[in-house]
Amino acid sequence: MAHQATITSLTALQRTIETDQDVFRWFLYLISQAAVKTEIATENNIQQLYTRLKITIFYQQALWALFLVLAFFTYHSKEYLPILLGAVVLLFCFILNQKVKRLVTEISTSMISRDFQKSNFGQQTLFQIGEFYVKKYNVKSLLMMLTSVDMVIRKVLLYAWIIATFINPLGFRNFCLFIIAAYIIVSALINSSLIYNRLK
Repeated sequence: MAHQATITSLTALQRTIETDQDVFRWFLYLISQAAVKTEIATENNIQQLYTRLKITIFYQQALWALFLVLAFFTYHSKEYLPILLGAVVLLFCFILNQKVKRLVTEISTSMISRDFQKSNFGQQTLFQIGEFYVKKYNVKSLLMMLTSVDMVIRKVLLYAWIIATFINPLGFRNFCLFIIAAYIIVSALINSSLIYNRLK
């Protein structure tokens, strides 16, 4: 019998979760479901990983809130200190984001390794793996979540553009700051509503 070519590998999947923001967000959404947590949290050190994930996301949300406060003071005071502090906060946000990705990857791959035998895992595409969990846990598919999140972000940015252009016209600098702030806020809210509350 001819040897079947490997379509994917655990290493490749881990790399995809850590580098593709949409895939990462979907797996974070998946492992945050109550049914998933109930089923896998008792295995090995998974509960500890969930606890670390919850704490890390909390600090990440707090830092984003601090960044917005610093941006507000920068806008009104025109001083450089809030800008420097904001840059430091952004650096820590990036570090925490990488930590969240590693935790999500570790939990997700542990779950996938349990559900798929080594003999057939290599024959599954990311889409097939996703569809397996969509049916098993009755959750949104990656495509559905992409569409929903993209629609929310587009609407918020459109409303922000209308406000900054027609309702309360802003100069170019303030317009850019307003749009960036709107994007940061909606992204934080999306993560908070879809994911963080499910980790409680």
